[in-house]
Amino acid sequence: MSGWKRVYYEMDKDGFLLMPYGKFKQCTACNKSLPRWREKKDPEHILYHGYCSRECASEHSYGNYVI
Repeated sequence: MSGWKRVYYEMDKDGFLLMPYGKFKQCTACNKSLPRWREKKDPEHILYHGYCSRECASEHSYGNYVI
């Protein structure tokens, strides 16, 4: 079995890969819609990097969040 994981990145109108940190609309790991920003910001930078939860972030080896 391969260790590769599917990644869901958004494309721009011309079909090019879009990497808009802080502007993702869907989780890049599971493709669910990201939660909306609340009054409390994102201290762990999970939403900023395109993940909906710690589980999705850790699944894709994004470890730069506060534990």
